[in-house]
Amino acid sequence: MNLVAPTARLIDAASGVILAGAELSVEIDRYAAPYRAFPAGVVFARSDTSVAAVLRYLGAMHADRPVALLDPALDPAVLADFIRRFEPAVVV
Repeated sequence: MNLVAPTARLIDAASGVILAGAELSVEIDRYAAPYRAFPAGVVFARSDTSVAAVLRYLGAMHADRPVALLDPALDPAVLADFIRRFEPAVVV
């Protein structure tokens, strides 16, 4: 699955670092690899707005995984309840 256009760019607003083209695709592939090893199921992604969080999300999508984005500050008891009720394949 190709998620990004050849002209897509991911820009880190804090540092100004830009990932684009083949370099962006390589990073997405690198982040996708671990998701392929997990059992089938949803990925709970506790995500902020960092470049790493965006790459984790794109990697999961590239690995054809359903993803539920969760607030990284979500109360631990609520997260535990979500895990118990929805049985995700992995929480990142």
